Amino acid sequence: MAAGAPGKIAGNGPLPFIPLNDLADQEDIAEGGMGIIFKATWIQRNFFGRATAKTPVVVKRLRRDRIEHRDLFIQESQTWWNLPKHPNILAVYGGNMDDKRPYLVSPFAEKGNLRSFLKSFKNGAPMLLKLKL
Repeated sequence: MAAGAPGKIAGNGPLPFIPLNDLADQEDIAEGGMGIIFKATWIQRNFFGRATAKTPVVVKRLRRDRIEHRDLFIQESQTWWNLPKHPNILAVYGGNMDDKRPYLVSPFAEKGNLRSFLKSFKNGAPMLLKLKL
């Protein structure tokens, strides 16, 4: 399987490069303390630059007003990339840590994020569910 291709879960070695211009249909969906999150379509290309597949993804990118936290963002990204394969850990396809505003590309979780799921319980999520997560 090619580096950075969908299905690549745990990283060993450098993060596969995914150019920003291969991320189409960008749509902002959230903002955190250090980064912005947007949904996009990753257009995978063959050796000749022809589109071979389109995959819905989420991109986490360092916010413009948090450039001073660039090293921390990169450290967090490398930690995430090097996590072992696990069904409860979102995969990382690749990104670009050399960009002035580094970014990570991961699969789009169609059912939403964990925070929203846990908040959906009126009296809080059951402890057994929290322990499984």
